[in-house]
Formats: sequence, C-alpha cells, structure tokens
Amino acid sequence: MTTISDWDWQAVSRGFFKVAQEAYRYASDCRANIAADPGNQKIHDDHMAKFAVYSHLYDKSFLSRREDLVAELRRMIGDPVTQRPTGVADMEFFEKSRVAWIRKLIGDLDKQG
Repeated sequence: MTTISDWDWQAVSRGFFKVAQEAYRYASDCRANIAADPGNQKIHDDHMAKFAVYSHLYDKSFLSRREDLVAELRRMIGDPVTQRPTGVADMEFFEKSRVAWIRKLIGDLDKQG
C-alpha cells in the first residue's frame, strides 16, 4: 500500500502533463512529414494514443492515491475512444496502442508500489 507521505500526486500530475505535451509535439512533427514518409502515420497515431492517455490523467482527483490512479487506468482499458482524434488514420491501431500505453503505465506503477 502507498502511504500519503510517499505519493506526491502533484508531481505525478506534472509528469503526466509533460508526457502529454511531448507526445502531442512529436505526433505533430510526424504528421507534418507524412507526405515525405508515409511510415510517419503509424508513429503519429501511436503518439496520439499516448497523448490521449496522458492528457486524460493530469490534474484529476483520482491522482490523490496510487490505488485510485490504477483503478482509473483499468477502467480506461474497457472504455475505448469513440471519436477519431485529429489526424489519426487507423482507429484500430490507435486503440491497440492506447491500451498498450495504459498497460505500460499500470506495469510501471506496480513496479513502484
């Protein structure tokens, strides 16, 4: 169990915000270069999935406890994105990537706790 003294939800939130910003920036760079290299579309869609996960997480009440965050991540796995994010070409790939990012985050939190 995580105690209040070793869980800094504000630092976690700031970290999620930073990751979301970086993912969006990288996705935008890839999108700008799709014409030159069509392989950038998959990279773009993957980073948009990462952005979708991390942008949902920062500055939320469920960050107050690690257990609540993990519960939210598990809930997110069963709640697929229904609207196509801007520039995403392959929703099936996007959704698989989104779930993979969520599972990775759950694994990282399990290792920490």
